[in-house]
Amino acid sequence: MPSIVRAGTDFISVLEALYQPEPDTTRWAGDLLVAIGGVVEAPRGLCMGVVAHEDDYENPAFMFSAVSEPSLMAISDRSKIAMANREVFRAAYYPGRPVVTHSEVAATLTEEGKACFCASRDPWGGRDGLALFAYPRPGLPVLLFVPVDHDLTLSRAEQRVLLRVAGHLDSSLRLRYRPDLAIAAVLSPSGRFLDLDDASIESAQRERLTERVITLERARLRGRRKDPAALDDWQALIEGRYSVVPRDDTDGKRHYLLIRNAAVAESHARFSAREIDVLRLAARGFTGKGITYALGLPPSSVSTALASAAAKVGLRSRHALVEVAVAMFGVRSSDAPVATLTPAERDVLELLRRGLTNAEIARLRERSIRTVANQVAAVLHKCGAPSRRALAAARLP
Repeated sequence: MPSIVRAGTDFISVLEALYQPEPDTTRWAGDLLVAIGGVVEAPRGLCMGVVAHEDDYENPAFMFSAVSEPSLMAISDRSKIAMANREVFRAAYYPGRPVVTHSEVAATLTEEGKACFCASRDPWGGRDGLALFAYPRPGLPVLLFVPVDHDLTLSRAEQRVLLRVAGHLDSSLRLRYRPDLAIAAVLSPSGRFLDLDDASIESAQRERLTERVITLERARLRGRRKDPAALDDWQALIEGRYSVVPRDDTDGKRHYLLIRNAAVAESHARFSAREIDVLRLAARGFTGKGITYALGLPPSSVSTALASAAAKVGLRSRHALVEVAVAMFGVRSSDAPVATLTPAERDVLELLRRGLTNAEIARLRERSIRTVANQVAAVLHKCGAPSRRALAAARLP
């Protein structure tokens, strides 16, 4: 199976393009598509669309679109027809995962919906496609799409790289669409604070932020930029609160802005700001590791936030908590393809939805843990879910 992520390319250039201060959105998007085209195989080009819609997915319309090849404008035109179908729109723009293939979305649709959805690709005649999603504001999904000429199955390494990019796409678009976000501090490439506007940043926290800036600066070195692992050095957020954004002065000197990110969601009195951020990403289908990376938090903090949020609403299961998060943030994935599940797998699916462990399922069904593990793997595969938590974010019969 051909790989869509190029080896030995400049991965950091994508993040630099995402966070560049270009005020012209058209020019910014054009530069971003060029950078993305350098790290993924995109012989047919790339396209990007920003869609706005009302509550309950009503009246979706393009706010902005950009393409790297003029021929791809036909996809945008056909997409307007597909967006009028609510089933197709929800599946195509809220797939329940930040990185998904065209074929995976099509598999969740009814035959009528699939015909409508696939008609949008007729102008370019490709077989499949890669989509990355961001949601900088409620009711404002952003899609980055790469059409391909072959069936696309992402490897675990490709998923990891693309998940990193999706996290930064979300973070950078929040900065572009929320100009009210405040600059908390300015740091030098060595991590020295040049200016500090946020008095709430304590000395111990400043030391951690200094370390993150030094790590980010190291990731931008010539010998490091082509290593996919360099993406791990540049987290989308730091401590779930700050974006670290590089800026180059006219004299060539570089500094880093520490921008304070407020919560995107409406206020939910029972949850802390950290819990809201964690739940928002969980509702979108991010795995625990993906949330850890996107928010710049240690795994223990993510687990604690999920457990604390679950306790506040009286839920025993973190998976059930994701269903609450989905309702909170208005993110619904399309129906999962469960028709191919065996009766035993359907029983296992129901128990998974309740948050039971493999051992608990094995005891209830009087099966071995190995048998249950195989059935769980089959359920995840057939439902197109990367994790148990993702199942909670999908609408299942």
